[in-house]
Amino acid sequence: MTWPRLLGARRAPGRARDSTGALATLAASSAGIIASPSLIRPVTFSTSLMKRLSREPIHIDEIRARTNLPIEKVIATLAMMELKGLVRQVGGMNFIALREAREEYTVGVLVQTNFGDRQQLRIAGVPVGTEIRDQLPMRGKSSSIIIVIATDAPLLPHQLKRVARRASLGLGRVGSISGDGSGDIFIAFSTVNFKVTKSSGLVKVSMLSNSELDPLFEATVQATEEAIINALVAAETMTGRDGNKVMAIPHDRLRQVLKEYNR
Repeated sequence: MTWPRLLGARRAPGRARDSTGALATLAASSAGIIASPSLIRPVTFSTSLMKRLSREPIHIDEIRARTNLPIEKVIATLAMMELKGLVRQVGGMNFIALREAREEYTVGVLVQTNFGDRQQLRIAGVPVGTEIRDQLPMRGKSSSIIIVIATDAPLLPHQLKRVARRASLGLGRVGSISGDGSGDIFIAFSTVNFKVTKSSGLVKVSMLSNSELDPLFEATVQATEEAIINALVAAETMTGRDGNKVMAIPHDRLRQVLKEYNR
């Protein structure tokens, strides 16, 4: 679809947001400002509270003081966490943690998006490709995409393979079908445990339990989708050899189409 390689990122565990980083920048600009690579690391209120709770009872006023959150947010979040079995009220507005605070990890996705057919393109669920039929970016073979996934979560090779496979789901969310001629490449790596290759003798490695991988899968899917959209929005019209011209997606028409679909 386009040439640029941009980065999308998500922090997990935690509630990963929809991939609207580039779209928000696009919508905020009447002049078609280019969206920059996004690094989104949302931290939920429950995550903030869990880090400040322990097995010892803590009064709600102390929790509010430690988190610096409005009291209504503290009350609502504690109620939700109690329903999820994360905390328990032990009387007198005192609370204890029933589980240890979970670590947070970042997932980043780098894409080379020289691939795909415009007619298949979907952005935020909108069939943009069928609404914008002219100014096609390329003709002929649809080419392939390269997706590189990086994380600071402690994962072993077999787990990274599972993460890499989720990139195809993010790819599908923008409309790609990975056609017959596609040679799509997905790779994933972790920045943890890299020192074991430099050691001799017995070494120790760390890994997340498989039951803890779902947030990483979700982050991978959403970050892949956003990285592709970022590249599309950031791409500029290019003129190459022999006057060959590749058109960028028109920002004004993209905004119009998204507005028609209440996006």
